[in-house]
Amino acid sequence: MMRNGFLSVTIAALLPPPAPFKVFVFAAGALGMRLSTFMLALALARSIRFFGEGYLAVRYGAQAYAYLASHKFEFAGISIAAAAAAYLLGRWFSPRTQEGERV
Repeated sequence: MMRNGFLSVTIAALLPPPAPFKVFVFAAGALGMRLSTFMLALALARSIRFFGEGYLAVRYGAQAYAYLASHKFEFAGISIAAAAAAYLLGRWFSPRTQEGERV
């Protein structure tokens, strides 16, 4: 958050509701992020997210619901695999100190 505050808030604001966005809001305030930077990141990310959701809802609406309902297990499996891959890549590329401890 100290090094990449704008990017941290932007990515957190793009995530769907179960993600803990308030943690990033509190961290931005506690670490002294400028209000203009915070508001710009929030406005940019939420605009992208809600415009994308609205476009997909208008474009695919009932078709998307029917597709997801009929392929829910495949969708869940792919989502879990993507989350696991992201976690493993994060662990693999995270900076390490001596004896394997993380910074």
